[in-house]
Amino acid sequence: MTEIIAEKNSQVIWVKRQFNANKNLVFRLFSEKELQLKWQSAFLQDFNFQEFNCTSGGSYKSTHIGPDGQTYGFKGVFHEIILGEKIIKTSEFLGLPFKVSPTLEILSFE
Repeated sequence: MTEIIAEKNSQVIWVKRQFNANKNLVFRLFSEKELQLKWQSAFLQDFNFQEFNCTSGGSYKSTHIGPDGQTYGFKGVFHEIILGEKIIKTSEFLGLPFKVSPTLEILSFE
């Protein structure tokens, strides 16, 4: 189940997801390169990581082919990792003809 909450006049967007799995397994999905690769590849064509270091201060960079045949990607920094509990990171979309500011993402596992 996924619920998206976007409050009027706010830049904050809440995405709540419910998984039928133990929170430690879900944490592994978001923090282990091989599991992320398998999950993202199910939705994105030619998804690949050029870099993935899910540790406090680590970073990541990924690319995939969009429906238009163009290459798109993301890059970011893992600011804080609390094992089994939280991932705080920034993400920046790559591939647009203009600069996009990074977004702050806080993933909490309950």
